[in-house]
Amino acid sequence: MAVVPRQNAPSKKMIWQYWIDNGIQRGLDDTRYDNACDFNVCVCCGRESSKLERAHIIPHSLGGSNDVSNYILLCSKCHRESPDIANESALIEWMNEQPTEMESMLRLIQQEMDKYNKETQMTVNEVLIKETFSELFKKAGTHGGRHSDATKVYIIREA
Repeated sequence: MAVVPRQNAPSKKMIWQYWIDNGIQRGLDDTRYDNACDFNVCVCCGRESSKLERAHIIPHSLGGSNDVSNYILLCSKCHRESPDIANESALIEWMNEQPTEMESMLRLIQQEMDKYNKETQMTVNEVLIKETFSELFKKAGTHGGRHSDATKVYIIREA
């Protein structure tokens, strides 16, 4: 990525205003457009940052202009990971496919809830199994202080 002198680049405020006025027409989905409406939020991931970077849509090194329409405000992570090719729609499509910070958080919360539910269900199942076997073993006799293998097989079948 070629570094463009700041005096040749439009201000962040100009870029921000451009995307508020033109984001939907340029192909941003609703979530990205909502992100674009907040001056300190990355258009791509929705992460708050007071240090958003001016990112070329078509890289300067591939003929991209310094016109405000060729910039978008991204956090450093999204800027670093964004595609650097001479195809405007590639960047917009890539951004629209990236999970927002909120979506990532919700996915993580859901994974943790699923894990908790699975562990809780396993614990409940273990308790039920122990209770069931305990009741069945109370109804079985022993030989020499222990249950015979045949008795254990029968109890397992009954459970």
